[in-house]
Amino acid sequence: MDYRKLHETSTVDLLSHVYKNYRPRKKISSTSNIYEVERLIWKREKRERFIEQTEYLVKWTGYSKYESTWESSDEISPECIRLFEKPEPEQLQILEAVDSLRAAVESRLKSNSRLPLTIDFPTHIFKYLFEGKGAVIRGWLYLEEADFNRRLFKKSWDVCLDSFGEGHKISYPIRLRSFLSWSPKKFVRQTNGQLQLCSRAYQERLSFSFARSPC
Repeated sequence: MDYRKLHETSTVDLLSHVYKNYRPRKKISSTSNIYEVERLIWKREKRERFIEQTEYLVKWTGYSKYESTWESSDEISPECIRLFEKPEPEQLQILEAVDSLRAAVESRLKSNSRLPLTIDFPTHIFKYLFEGKGAVIRGWLYLEEADFNRRLFKKSWDVCLDSFGEGHKISYPIRLRSFLSWSPKKFVRQTNGQLQLCSRAYQERLSFSFARSPC
């Protein structure tokens, strides 16, 4: 996918008063209040004054994760929301994320630990690969062998043997959870002596665990 086109179409139309406390984002043009969005990262439901409101965490083009903000769905273009719900990541991004997951699975197959393993993993890649598959139980997605695309997860990706032909394989289902973690909460002291909460950076993460069996 051409992400330059995404930047041109995935925008948030913001009322000027909403951002009176923020420095200006990069505008699509100098004559509008439409700003470039790199990607919508996460979605949450928020209740305020008995009104349910959907908000998205926006990663702004040209700005760090520390400057990402939660915005109401009313302020976000339909195209941007569509790409959040049905991502169209570039092939290289997909391959890099899958490589990371496969390497982590191989490491876990060689380990005796039963604890979940956590890695960095883009939330939109997780959605692209696994949305609509498996079963969600208590916040975890349980996947069977057939839920993994064989074009990306090659034969025997879930097996790890040593030079003697001994090792382990995944005993399905494998459970996964995509989530955000945050940089530590901290404060700065203002000139008037009062403490102000600093912005925090998100980190897109994936935890997984599975039982293994000898092979």
